[in-house]
Amino acid sequence: PLLLRLEEVANLHRRGLMSDSEFEKFRSAINAEIAGLDGFSPKNGKSDLSVGREARQMRADEFRAQVDQLARQMKSNPNQLPEDYFRLASSLPPKFTREVGEQDEWRNAGSGPMQEYYNTWAGRNVEDLLSDPRTKQDANNNPIGTEYDLPRDGTLQECTLVLCWFSKEGQYGKPVEALRCKGFHVIVHDIQTSTEQQMMV
Repeated sequence: PLLLRLEEVANLHRRGLMSDSEFEKFRSAINAEIAGLDGFSPKNGKSDLSVGREARQMRADEFRAQVDQLARQMKSNPNQLPEDYFRLASSLPPKFTREVGEQDEWRNAGSGPMQEYYNTWAGRNVEDLLSDPRTKQDANNNPIGTEYDLPRDGTLQECTLVLCWFSKEGQYGKPVEALRCKGFHVIVHDIQTSTEQQMMV
């Protein structure tokens, strides 16, 4: 199983789903397991497999702090972008290294690295899930419970979603609540209270 995990990690890296530094950390942790070590660092009490995720979280927090600073600057002049807006926007890393097909993503959802984020049912056969007698279902045969969502609750803290609500009707409270449950940092701008420039920041 360890060699299979190593192959899965190499495939994720080849497909652009994992950065070079993340690949090295995962590869080192798996090789340590193969050598009889457990991938656990007594120095910091963390698994090497979560180091990449922690680094992404720290980067996200740094960028959020800068964006929050820009938002504070805009309170006095909401119709003008702050001077540092374009510098910050151009310094953001790319969101994706490459486009991944839905089937590839689904196939890799059960791999070790992805299980830091995804529920245990991710990547498995839907028919198996629905035939399991422990799975509660609604009237439309959809499984009931957040454990059947793709991401685990609370795992997406490094991700920020900005929702621009252009409708004067309807409510967005429940979707925002569900996204926050998954760990997303959600910012909502609506057409009645936010300027176009505030939506950009």
